[in-house]
Amino acid sequence: TFKFDYGMCSAANVDGVSRTGTITITFYGKPKIPGNYAVIKLLSLKINGAITYSCDSIIVTTLTNTISTKSFNVKVVNGICTGNGWNIKFRSDKTITISTNSTPALNDDVVTVTGTSGGTNRNNVDFDVVVNSLTKPANCKWITSGTLDITPSGLSKRTVDYGSGNCDDDATFTVNGQTIAFKLK
Repeated sequence: TFKFDYGMCSAANVDGVSRTGTITITFYGKPKIPGNYAVIKLLSLKINGAITYSCDSIIVTTLTNTISTKSFNVKVVNGICTGNGWNIKFRSDKTITISTNSTPALNDDVVTVTGTSGGTNRNNVDFDVVVNSLTKPANCKWITSGTLDITPSGLSKRTVDYGSGNCDDDATFTVNGQTIAFKLK
């Protein structure tokens, strides 16, 4: 178990961000071996004195670890983000896959994310999200393909489409059959 205790100091760190609270990481086996996992807990972690993050646990399980592919399942259980007068509740279950193209170079890696998430937004509206193969090549500034399907409780599904694989900042937003193109900048 590793424990990062920021205490109550709230002085800015080298990255310019002040933190208080605690993060613990407990490893169950070696992280590089498929089936092994780590449990991360955020205990009243406060950022810049304004927003507090906590959760029952973040569970990171190694699924594959080969020369060409590394993948992990990441589950957030009962996440809560609290600011001045608002709360966000969050949960997720996603698989993150890193394709390395069997090279040690990082600039040819491609990250893909699939899964689900949801919770309650700061206006107390429940929402669900389906993540459909969001793909981000290391050598591109933007997500190049995949979709997010976002469904707020009692409202129509919204879909953000990141395109078909081109390295550009083009995306679309669709709700109720109406599509609007926008830039990712």
